[in-house]
Amino acid sequence: MTKHRLGAAGRALALYLVFILAAVPAYAADAPRQEPVSTQTQEAAQETAQIQDPGALDVLVNKRNQLPKNFVPKLKALPSAYGGLSMTPEAGSAFVEMAKAAAKEGFSLRVVSGYRSYSKQTTLYQSYKRQYGEATADTFSARPGFSEHQTGLAADINTASLRAHFERTDTYRWLVEHCWDYGFILRYPEGKEEVTGYCFEPWHYRYVGVETALAVKESGLTFDEYMEQTSSQPITRAQLADQLYQLTGGNARSPLPDSYKDLQQGADYLPGVAWALEQKLMAGVGTGKFDPEGAVSQSYLAVVLYRLAEPEGESPRTALSWAVEAELMGLPEDEEAPVTQRELARTLARLEQALNPEEEVPPEEGQNGQESTDQLPQEGSKTEQAAQKV
Repeated sequence: MTKHRLGAAGRALALYLVFILAAVPAYAADAPRQEPVSTQTQEAAQETAQIQDPGALDVLVNKRNQLPKNFVPKLKALPSAYGGLSMTPEAGSAFVEMAKAAAKEGFSLRVVSGYRSYSKQTTLYQSYKRQYGEATADTFSARPGFSEHQTGLAADINTASLRAHFERTDTYRWLVEHCWDYGFILRYPEGKEEVTGYCFEPWHYRYVGVETALAVKESGLTFDEYMEQTSSQPITRAQLADQLYQLTGGNARSPLPDSYKDLQQGADYLPGVAWALEQKLMAGVGTGKFDPEGAVSQSYLAVVLYRLAEPEGESPRTALSWAVEAELMGLPEDEEAPVTQRELARTLARLEQALNPEEEVPPEEGQNGQESTDQLPQEGSKTEQAAQKV
């Protein structure tokens, strides 16, 4: 990889990428309400992709997207009144806020399953596989590395059993109506088994942040469909500037130069664009013009990365060849092809790895060593065992 030094913006980016691009996602083991709707066969498993940004708040963990085995999020135990189990601090705080709001209307919310380690999920999945066979187990239990619970962003609320018929309760109806306002979504809705790969789980909620939760609600899509749709959309220049700005901690030092009259004052993207233009990262610096809705091509992104990193030595023929040589970008078939949200996330993950090559992998069990206290299904009939979520 080409050796280069980082400019001021690059050094700031290196510091914040460690915290922003390092979280986790995963699934949980659940029980089937009906015949298997899909199976993660060996053929399907060969098509899975390793998640590059497991710490992202909107990270998509499903049967096609696998978390790193040693990924462990920052964890904090909930107050005992709300279950005492571990979640990420942000997700846990949002749950407590939601639970307090529900309590004012007479509803009690408690987490019965939060964070689970890779090893815990391995034990659960193998147990179900032995009891019901692989095809059935795959309809209600996530394989290790594919469970949202490993991210610390998922919560099973009040129950984890189909026998409880949580979906018939007023508490469930309150959750479905209000969870979005606190950044949670119903992850595995009824009637979407073919999309999610899992049976209906009225108790399983995933924290994604208020903005994304409301967007998912408005779309009417599952989280899988929503993320697939949004991640394949081309990004704009304003979105690129905003993401880089947020990754550096939102540290713009001066207002937008007066020469940029074409930008809408007060627009959401303005701070990021002002910062990017001040750092001379974006095209338009010399002309006093900037198109916030302009497309970001592969070559345009490479130029931004090149300016950000300020590589030492003799400049290569193009910024794109430097980015490819530095292993930040793959060689595109078309240099002018638009960059998608998914491609940008992959590029930023590669940049984080390049800036922090010796970053230590956290221990598997998490910072506080806490794990979910969920138990394996009790002995009984297969029907009863298959109705118990863990």
